[in-house]
Amino acid sequence: MLKNKICIDLGSSEIKTIYQLGNNHPTAITLLPNIGQISESRLNHHRSLNQTLKLSEDISWITTTKKASTAIATDSLAYEFYEITNLNKLKTDEGCYRIAATIGKMFLLEGVTPYENFPLSITLLLPYNEFKKEKIQAFKIVLKKILKKYYYRDNKITIEPKEIKVYPEGLGILTLRNQSSQLENGKKTIIIMIGHRNTSYLIFEGIKYESGKTINLGFHSFLEMFCKKSVGQEENRETVLALWKARENPNYLTKIVKSQIQENRENELAVLTKNFHNLRKELWSNINEWLKKELNNFEYHELLFAGGTSEFLQPYINEEFKMKTIKPRLMTKSLAQDIEKFLILKTEKKEDLLMRLADCYGLFQEVYN
Repeated sequence: MLKNKICIDLGSSEIKTIYQLGNNHPTAITLLPNIGQISESRLNHHRSLNQTLKLSEDISWITTTKKASTAIATDSLAYEFYEITNLNKLKTDEGCYRIAATIGKMFLLEGVTPYENFPLSITLLLPYNEFKKEKIQAFKIVLKKILKKYYYRDNKITIEPKEIKVYPEGLGILTLRNQSSQLENGKKTIIIMIGHRNTSYLIFEGIKYESGKTINLGFHSFLEMFCKKSVGQEENRETVLALWKARENPNYLTKIVKSQIQENRENELAVLTKNFHNLRKELWSNINEWLKKELNNFEYHELLFAGGTSEFLQPYINEEFKMKTIKPRLMTKSLAQDIEKFLILKTEKKEDLLMRLADCYGLFQEVYN
């Protein structure tokens, strides 16, 4: 059995990871997806801080040599300079550096030394539209080259990938569903993944994958329109968190009201609340219209929704299917307790993190247990 293993979900809003080193307990960590190059002066500033202070594990940079003059900033360090991630890029474009940073953070948190010639089995989740054989092969070649030798916060790391497996997002959800009761051959299951960047559907017969498709509609579509229609609002973590929490309590929108005069604050909050409800409904309407067009008259036996944005849109999903024979199952939230029992969380327990780990958790269980 492989001793050291890691499963990484390269999410657009957060990189979610489960790993297990030797006989240690499976552990989850997260990284921000932000990434970008930083200058020599900024790099040297953080190098100096790292020598005199204990920097947070979230502050990280990647270089190809120990004394490189520039670096690729990742996680919270990158957020300082690149607050908005480029969602037009494929996850495979910068995924190798994100994976390298994730492994580096794992070593840092676990106190692993030495960092050299470390054997590791790697499993990755990628969106359906990037799950093409030729792309995956090219991606693996670049990843192996980077992991062969790089520097994480100026510590040399060399990884010996025992294997690199890549699977489409949603497969972990299917395996969890199959564990609860065996999927029957000949019966069709549709998994609809609604994430931060996009929405995908995957069609399975039993546990055999048949087809799928992706569209660029997700939480970010809603966020972008909300900021355009709401004066003074910006795409940042504060806005995302307020909008996410407002799904259960609209009073959270007061956190992002900009006006200082009470009367103006009340008017601004009314506009924010209206935009929130209208645009949330519009996001589901657009996704639903696309799904109906794609899956028109398609006969299926089970419908599963997953991805964090499915939870955000749950009232509209329930309303859409309340009169239909086959009711959808929202897989993510119902799995939170099982995931919490399985894992050690070496990260701040963020809002609904356990729910968003579901796909990664299911795949880790399937591949390594």
